[in-house]
Amino acid sequence: MNKNINRQGLKKLPLEIRGQIEENICRKNLTPSELIEIGKRVDKVLKISEKAKERQKSSLKKGEKKPAVQAFAQREKSQDKIASYLKWSGETHRKAKQVVDSKDKKLIEEMDKTGNVNNAYRELKRKERNKNFVIPKLPKGKFNVIYADPPWRYQFSETNTREIENQYPTMKLDEIKDLKIPSADNSILLLWATAPKIEEAISVLNAWGFTYKTCAVWDKEIIGMGYWFRGQHELLLVGIKGNFPTPIESVRTSSVYKERRTKHSKKPNYYYQLIEDYFPGGKYLELFARKKFNKKWTVWGNETP
Repeated sequence: MNKNINRQGLKKLPLEIRGQIEENICRKNLTPSELIEIGKRVDKVLKISEKAKERQKSSLKKGEKKPAVQAFAQREKSQDKIASYLKWSGETHRKAKQVVDSKDKKLIEEMDKTGNVNNAYRELKRKERNKNFVIPKLPKGKFNVIYADPPWRYQFSETNTREIENQYPTMKLDEIKDLKIPSADNSILLLWATAPKIEEAISVLNAWGFTYKTCAVWDKEIIGMGYWFRGQHELLLVGIKGNFPTPIESVRTSSVYKERRTKHSKKPNYYYQLIEDYFPGGKYLELFARKKFNKKWTVWGNETP
């Protein structure tokens, strides 16, 4: 029997449902899309059986005893039940079904080839998010103080609820690097990067014409996800273009700032004020902004009005 099928779960099914599965289990390796099609047939039979039971109950005369309803027909969580028959978690079954239902041939073929449902589902969500995403035109003029929090694209996520794509459209590294940033000949870039994205962030910094100088650390005070360390910080990289002066000594502050993180990707307002204190009178531009901090700033991003 195919290793993807739950032997015990199969035995509990009525014969008409088992037949829907057994016609395929002689094959050694069913692909995810084939398993989904089997699941759909099982679901169809369960629905028919449930309707039959309901009709039987409704046709009883008053006072007659209602027949016992078999457990398989109690479909409070039918998709989870089907998933258990296929030896999948309910979440994996849901994701695979969405990929198959999308009719995206390339995604389905990749999922079947690798057997990786999560990657296929992630790519599906990314496509849906980016379907109507258009990179807006950059503002005119030249800016000497540039603050940026790029929408980095990640290749992994431990849970669907924390997927970056659930929050906002992301961009490929080359798309970010290819942006023609309106920076002055003498300017500074303050660029946010998470720990896994430092190498990519420095490549963006260089592609935009800046030379890396130093960084600051935002301690979020809440432990997040991570495969090596549970991430609790983000880095603010500093790059210089041309001859841009350092801040005067009296305003220089610690490289580490602690503030509890709030909603996804939102950075503390503290850094806007720090930038204004460090570089008073600058021509400020925030890239990938969500809203304007104050009237001193020009903002650019797909979420800004």
